[in-house]
Amino acid sequence: MPARNICIVDDDSAVRESLRMMLERAGHAVRCFASGPIFLSQGDVSQCGCLVLNQTMPEMTGLALLELLKARGTPCPTILMTGGNAEELAAKAVCLGAMAVLEKPLGAKELLPWIERAMAASA
Repeated sequence: MPARNICIVDDDSAVRESLRMMLERAGHAVRCFASGPIFLSQGDVSQCGCLVLNQTMPEMTGLALLELLKARGTPCPTILMTGGNAEELAAKAVCLGAMAVLEKPLGAKELLPWIERAMAASA
């Protein structure tokens, strides 16, 4: 059975909650984590059909988490969110396996098509 959870990793609780509600309304199962280390200790990458990461977090950046998952051999279709400079991050993020780098704030029309692509890739 393919993984069907969307895992959101963002240190901002309002962003996590907003994304969770948007994705659940679209019919997805969602798990939220406040940081990369919490995701690593409590999440299960094998159950994650799509990872939505914030780039700028105090304990571990989104790129650092993506790099660690790749090094461990546990990649997951990933969408990296950033507050700006998406073009600067895009090349490195794609090399680490990210499907997209999107600038915040994100609405459903920007995020949902990428979520669908990621979930299809993990199926």
